[in-house]
Amino acid sequence: MGGELSPEAVRALIDRDPGDPVAEALEHLLSGLGYDFAHAANVARANDQIVRSRAAALVAEAEKSLLGLEQAYREAHVPPATSSQPFPPPDAMRGLRVLGAARRRLFDLEATLHTLEAPASDRIWARLRSERALLEKLFAADVGALKLAVELAGAAAGVAPAVGLEGLAAIEQKVAALQAAFKQRQELLFS
Repeated sequence: MGGELSPEAVRALIDRDPGDPVAEALEHLLSGLGYDFAHAANVARANDQIVRSRAAALVAEAEKSLLGLEQAYREAHVPPATSSQPFPPPDAMRGLRVLGAARRRLFDLEATLHTLEAPASDRIWARLRSERALLEKLFAADVGALKLAVELAGAAAGVAPAVGLEGLAAIEQKVAALQAAFKQRQELLFS
C-alpha cells in the first residue's frame, strides 16, 4: 500500500524529539508495552549485558581453575589422617584457606558482574541524562572489564599445581584491577 512506512522511516520517526506526541504514540504502538527491542539505547543495554555475561563466565573459569589448584594442593600437602596424626598440618590448612578465600573472591566477582547496574529504561531518565551516551560509556567500561577477565582467566589457568600459592599473586592483581574497574563503572553511572 502507498501509505505504509518503511522500517527506516519508522525508526526515523521514533528517534525524533522525545517530546513529539506523534513519535511517542507511534513508539508505544510499535514497541508493545512501551519497550522497543530495536531502539538504539535498548540494543546498547543488551550488548552491555552480553559483554558482562561473558566476563562473568571467564571469571567462573578462573574460579574453576582455582578449584583444580586447590584439589592438587590438597593431594600434595594434606596427608591422610592417621591415628598418630589425625589432623592435617597447620601450614597445609593455611594454604587451603588462602586458596578457598581466593576462590570466594572470584565467586563474588562473578556475582558482581552479573548484577552490575544499568540505567533504568524510562522516559524520565532519558530526559534527564543522555542515556545512549551513558550506555556507550558503560559498554566501554564493561569491555575493559572483559579484557581484565580474559587476563584473569589466563592467569588462573597458568598457575601450575607445583607453583601453588606463589602463583596467586598474579591472580590477586587481576582481581584488584577488576574491582577498581567496577568502582570506576559505578562512578560513571552515578556521576
